[in-house]
Amino acid sequence: MTGKDILIFLTYNDTTVGITACKSSELTGQSDLIEKASSSQQKWREYIAGRNEWGFTASYIVMRAAPSVTNQIGGTLADLLKIGTKFGVTIRDVANTYSLSGSAFLQQVKQTYTVGNLIAGSFQFKGTGALT
Repeated sequence: MTGKDILIFLTYNDTTVGITACKSSELTGQSDLIEKASSSQQKWREYIAGRNEWGFTASYIVMRAAPSVTNQIGGTLADLLKIGTKFGVTIRDVANTYSLSGSAFLQQVKQTYTVGNLIAGSFQFKGTGALT
């Protein structure tokens, strides 16, 4: 999968608009482990699965003014992508044969550099609830 296949869409007021193409992305999942037996009972540690979490980071390139977003949604990209905002997330393959959906908070936005009307950086989202 290449950057041209990875897109981030934003839905606002029932209008969905592609806001950026990604250079790369990373989906992470993690489970806490809970030790099952104390060290005085056994020589070897045993664990059970604890609570799970997920998140993803996407490196992007976006137009500075993002006119299509401003015209279609009625706000600038900076107005809409505020840290702490909860988004619905759907991750699917290019052929749209499978998908994972959930909700995630925008945890971090980085702007790495600008060239002309382009901005490069990354978004970091922290999942809330299950990714199914």
